[in-house]
Amino acid sequence: MLIVHARVRVPESHRDILLEKANAVIGPSRADAGCIEYSLYADITDPGHFIFYEEWDTLENLKAHLDTDHVREFACWFDAAGFARPEIRIVDPAELRPL
Repeated sequence: MLIVHARVRVPESHRDILLEKANAVIGPSRADAGCIEYSLYADITDPGHFIFYEEWDTLENLKAHLDTDHVREFACWFDAAGFARPEIRIVDPAELRPL
């Protein structure tokens, strides 16, 4: 399993637009092969800061997800708006266990 942590920052004035764009990508992403979890979380102290939390069964399925139209369209919105694309980190836990 792979865990993806994607940090998104937009100006507060674009929060509602970001939520609309994110909503359009979340549903199709959850339907992508190998998606275990795909959620967006908002920072309660910073209205323009969000975290996508994702879990994928394999790197191959994650790569296929990144090559879908819905992800490409979401990424293009950041480019068109002049915002930095999400900062994405991938974690490959050797062993995932509860505390």
